[in-house]
Amino acid sequence: MKLKNKILIILIGILLITNFLLLNKLESYGNNIYSINNQIHSLQSEIRNLTSTINNLNRKEKLISTYNYDIKNYKDYKKANVTVNVTLNKLKENSKVFFMYKTFESDDSNWNYKEFNNTGGLNYKTQVDLSYNNNYKTQVLIENNNEKQTGTIRSINLKDKLRGRIDMRALPKRADNNGNLTFEVNVENNYNKYNYDNKEKLKLKDIKCFIYFENKLVHTVDIIKEGEKKSLSHVPLEMWEFKDSIKINEMKNYDGDSFMEPLTIKLIAKDMLDNEYTYKHSERY
Repeated sequence: MKLKNKILIILIGILLITNFLLLNKLESYGNNIYSINNQIHSLQSEIRNLTSTINNLNRKEKLISTYNYDIKNYKDYKKANVTVNVTLNKLKENSKVFFMYKTFESDDSNWNYKEFNNTGGLNYKTQVDLSYNNNYKTQVLIENNNEKQTGTIRSINLKDKLRGRIDMRALPKRADNNGNLTFEVNVENNYNKYNYDNKEKLKLKDIKCFIYFENKLVHTVDIIKEGEKKSLSHVPLEMWEFKDSIKINEMKNYDGDSFMEPLTIKLIAKDMLDNEYTYKHSERY
């Protein structure tokens, strides 16, 4: 056998042995990775169980177990009748439970108090009339002799809720050095967003667009009369779109986008209850 062939056979043998050793190592690594993954999964399961235990302990330590609001609207949407249901985790004998509420603007000396009625066990219920003109901070107070405990519950944002059904946008789209301004207005009124009663009173009867430049009123548009009203058959939603171009001579004195600074576009919408909702687009606000 030639020397060249002998060397080739030896090299092949070395490669086979090397591959065999590598395969054994890879198998060992694979087993180690599998073992590590099992340990990680086991540790994650233990962490989840521990977290659940801690959360359960925290819930038991808290003053309030569960609570909810049931909000009924008066026909004129001036006030809402709010039913507050609370379940406590624990309560000392002869304790009194109160619902506390105040407007966000009021200071801490102006809390209102309404005593809860016990409906069985640790369950309590009360009702209050609140104005749609305000948002309210709320708490639950427990009094027992000279001892007082309070628990915070979710605020009741009647004003924001009523306003939240309306989405208004007014944007400048294009402008040139000749003072021509193109703008766009979009208004949506989802008057059934929160399953309101007597939804017809939440429809909009007036939408005005006011354009100011250098703090001077330069243009006014009646969106309901001049805009395009759209509707969706499956959603009780009012929609208006309006696009237009106007000329503002004073814009000629501004270069590039610098005209945006003295430009303000303001929308004022009014519903059937004569509530007003405003929107303002301006670089200064």
